[in-house]
Amino acid sequence: AVGGTAGAARFAGRALPPGSRVFNPYNEAQLLMWFAPQARLFITPHWSWDFALFDRWRAVSTSAREFERAVRDLDIQFVLANRDPASTAPGLWAYLDGDPRWAPIYFDGGSALFARRDAVPPSLLAEHALEVVRPRFDLAYLDGVPRDALDRDLARLRRDAPAFAAIIEARRAGR
Repeated sequence: AVGGTAGAARFAGRALPPGSRVFNPYNEAQLLMWFAPQARLFITPHWSWDFALFDRWRAVSTSAREFERAVRDLDIQFVLANRDPASTAPGLWAYLDGDPRWAPIYFDGGSALFARRDAVPPSLLAEHALEVVRPRFDLAYLDGVPRDALDRDLARLRRDAPAFAAIIEARRAGR
């Protein structure tokens, strides 16, 4: 299926280096714990019983200033964002998409994983960063993109998020 956080969590399990620090959706932590045990999560509902920590998570997910402070203080390297507004505030998603310091390395139409360019191995970006495809729900921005400009990203999506790649290919073919 397109857009399930399980796909992003499986990808994280394959791609993230051991000890990676991830800002994650509160209600999706269990998937990351299962599929990407090498990742260090910002919060989990299983062990984070402190309401102050939940309030901090909420502040970080809804405020660019608080997000930047958390990135600096905790050296966050990755952000898993989910299309569900209860999981990841839409403002944080748009902020990451618009900030050149963050590269989308996974997108399946519903979940995205962003990497902080200055905090991850260059080889990870070389292998996974999407160059043309953006983590956006309206694909109209792709209409004017030359077919060959999408080749690299489509190859990555066929490997990592094949159902979403098929949607882009069908759109490009006019179906």
